[in-house]
Amino acid sequence: MKNKMIVTITILVCIGAVAFLINLLTKSVIARKHFAEKPLSPQILDSTEFSRMMESINMENMKSLKELESFQNEELGMVVALSEAPDRNILQAVYENGILVQYDLITQKIITSESLFARQFNPDVPLPVYKLNSGINFNRDGSLLIAPTNVVNNRLHGEVVWNTNRKSITLKTENYDFQALQLHPIQDTSFIVFEETDDVSYRLGVGSKFVGGGMLAVERYNVANLTRIALDPNGDYLAAVDINGSIIIGDVSTFSGQEGFFEYGTLYRLLGYAGKDIVTVDLEFDDTHSWLGWLTDEKLVVWSLRNYAFPLEFKTNIKDAKALAFDHTGKILAVATQNGIKIFDVEKGKQIIDYSVGDVTTLYFTRDNRLLVWGDANGNVHLWGVK
Repeated sequence: MKNKMIVTITILVCIGAVAFLINLLTKSVIARKHFAEKPLSPQILDSTEFSRMMESINMENMKSLKELESFQNEELGMVVALSEAPDRNILQAVYENGILVQYDLITQKIITSESLFARQFNPDVPLPVYKLNSGINFNRDGSLLIAPTNVVNNRLHGEVVWNTNRKSITLKTENYDFQALQLHPIQDTSFIVFEETDDVSYRLGVGSKFVGGGMLAVERYNVANLTRIALDPNGDYLAAVDINGSIIIGDVSTFSGQEGFFEYGTLYRLLGYAGKDIVTVDLEFDDTHSWLGWLTDEKLVVWSLRNYAFPLEFKTNIKDAKALAFDHTGKILAVATQNGIKIFDVEKGKQIIDYSVGDVTTLYFTRDNRLLVWGDANGNVHLWGVK
């Protein structure tokens, strides 16, 4: 009798273990499956007051986004960066020719237009949007903007930090080339990916400048060329990806803003998607510090910051992708492509909808999560929401 009971318990435990594994495998397979949706285009509505009239964007209403308004500046080239100003009624857009334009969302008029950098390039070799995006970004509240001082033949040069409130230059240097610039989300600090060559070694690193100060640097020997960096919403952790697809995440929270060297301690090294000459289009943390999104010219990968061991690769065609953006709940991921906008449910790892609206170059969720703003290759800025 006792033996039968032991056998029965053993069988039940085995059945439970098998069921658990099947359930886990099923969820994993479903999470990695790409669900195609019939492309939809938003309906155009008359513009009224914006955020107060809109519902908060969520997973249930993502298929109901409608265009509320658009701002056209085709003579300025493609849109490469978007943000609100500290005053949320003001939308800010940076264009490929180096112009920053501020739009008043209530009056729907241009408030100011400023030239940030010179745009010179060989027309036969146009600078790709991801290269410009790697050097142009806003801080969290939109009060500061960083950009190169010049763009020449696929190279970004120098650094200018613009105070959007005072409409004045905070910092400007023109003595180096770089691979990427990134503003600290809350400090008056910028991180720089640069390279130097001397008779002894080839140095690649992540450095930092702060207002009124000098350069800090982390020397990295014998590593592949770093091509993109990203900071988490509080500026405590920095992710850097190299040309071979290796991503490291380090703790920079001890950075005090003082001149001199500091340690960039590697906490995690994300592997498994390594290759050669990988083009990183975008690299972003979400606002909830739950996800790190990595967009290349061939794939979209998201890591859970709670479990770095198992990245989620979205099975979708993103060879023409330009940028990615998480909403502020960390549940929605939008990807800009040459053909429109792909919307994903991050937790389930599936595509929700594909809006076929043309060549989209950058995306931005407003801070109240009520508007999805996007720019296109023709210089137009579009505001979408749900009434």
